[in-house]
Amino acid sequence: MELRLESRAIKGAIDQARVLLQQRRVVACMGDRMALICLCLTEPIRPVMLGAATTEDEGFALVQRLNPD
Repeated sequence: MELRLESRAIKGAIDQARVLLQQRRVVACMGDRMALICLCLTEPIRPVMLGAATTEDEGFALVQRLNPD
C-alpha cells in the first residue's frame, strides 16, 4: 500500500487531529522506541507532547511529574 502523505484525506486527518489536540498536554508510553519516536515527531502531536517513555514505570513517573490532560 502506498501512503500518499500529500493526499487530501491525510491532510484532512491532520487538520482534524490538530483541532482535537488544541490546548492539550500529552505524554506517550510505548515499548517500541522507533514507533514512539515516530509518534512523538508527527504533526500535530509534536507541539503538545510533554514527554515520552518506553516503560510503564517511566511513563507513570512522567504522568505524575508533568500532569498531562
